[in-house]
Amino acid sequence: MAHLPRRAKSANDWTETDLEAFNIHLRQEDTATFFGTAELPQSPVGQEVLDVLDAHDIKDADSADLVKYIGGAMRGEEPAVLPFVSTLLWGTGYPKGGQLVSQRNDFPFFVCGEWRHARTGAALFDPDETTTLLVVQNDHRFGEHGHEESEFDSDSDDSGYVNDRDPAPQLVAAVIAAFHSRNVSRELSGRRAIAPKIMPGLVMAGTLPTFFKIPITAQLLDAVHEGTYPAEPTVVSMHIPDLPDPEHWREGMKPLENRRHILRCLEAFRGFVQDHTD
Repeated sequence: MAHLPRRAKSANDWTETDLEAFNIHLRQEDTATFFGTAELPQSPVGQEVLDVLDAHDIKDADSADLVKYIGGAMRGEEPAVLPFVSTLLWGTGYPKGGQLVSQRNDFPFFVCGEWRHARTGAALFDPDETTTLLVVQNDHRFGEHGHEESEFDSDSDDSGYVNDRDPAPQLVAAVIAAFHSRNVSRELSGRRAIAPKIMPGLVMAGTLPTFFKIPITAQLLDAVHEGTYPAEPTVVSMHIPDLPDPEHWREGMKPLENRRHILRCLEAFRGFVQDHTD
């Protein structure tokens, strides 16, 4: 909404009001609409990950590690979630070539004419191309310690980060920051800037992902940088997996039926991530 105030805030201080202030809207989509097909592909993980509930019953070391991290990350505590995310992305084949998964990223965020920070849980990036391919944000509302503050999550003077905020606005702001900061780095090194594109993102509530497609346009970047209201809306697509066992959603990937479905969603999303690699 054009009348809403727009202030220089760190990405981790963003709320739904900040999205409205920059004409950004979230739209939930079903499986077929979001992934482009109702028939999700099979995951490339080892069969034991799909069929064996507990890590100590798995023979393959890599598969056992992934399932072990599922158990540790279920409570939503960041020290357990971030290693799980890294192991999950590697185990499902997200990085290719020289791409890497980094944890606890800090992107400079130019907003309303001032520099702030955008801190994320994890990111998939290509160091050779100086591009960020995927941004992952942790849902701090999830888990036993959902109301503790974290110094890592906010640097602004106007408000301390509290963990009961919706992580979706934080993810959107972080993706904007990641896209812009990588382009600045590319231009400083004499490379062409990446053209505006749709950027993928994930929010992790323990081991349950929510998937995002975030359009980054020149108009949106200008509006955020200048603190103005863009005439054209930005519509962010999001998808929450339709779990076969929805009553146990808080257990994320622990129940096998839910685990298989989430892994198939991740495989479908991996195709989108790599298709949008510049």
